[in-house]
Amino acid sequence: MTQLLENSLDRADLAILSDRSDLMEELGEVDAMALALISNSRDCIKLLELDGGLIFMNANGRCAMAVDDYDAVRGKSWSALWPGAMHETISLAVQTGRRGGVARFMGICPTTKGMPKTWDVIVTPVYDAPAPARAGADIQGDRGWPAYLIVISKDVSAEPAKIVPADGIRIAGFPIT
Repeated sequence: MTQLLENSLDRADLAILSDRSDLMEELGEVDAMALALISNSRDCIKLLELDGGLIFMNANGRCAMAVDDYDAVRGKSWSALWPGAMHETISLAVQTGRRGGVARFMGICPTTKGMPKTWDVIVTPVYDAPAPARAGADIQGDRGWPAYLIVISKDVSAEPAKIVPADGIRIAGFPIT
């Protein structure tokens, strides 16, 4: 693990990432800087497998979602953190990212302690270098194959200008240009 990561990441983030030595071996110094930025973001930032399995959630995200024990959610489907009414939306967003697109939606998801929060969520692919297809990737673009998905969730509960439909679901897919 690089010194930059050791100096910049929350101790819990370091522990989570250390368990994924395969992922850490792929990281260079530039990627280490990106991880340091992710760790220090106020938003809830997650790294997912292409099937939606949770690899990483930054410390501020774990705090916002009231995740006291990360091992309880590690490796589980991201959709499992959301109410059942949102599962189709989550599945659509993961599929969009896996195909190289960007998905954005708003929805209401309670914390692990049951406090409802409104989230503005964006799902984007993280690309591998052009290479043979990775399991689960649906398309290869100029940037390579989608290797992982990054999800940025902003808590907009306190922002009155945000309007969420009665069913709590809004989704839009945007092509990568």
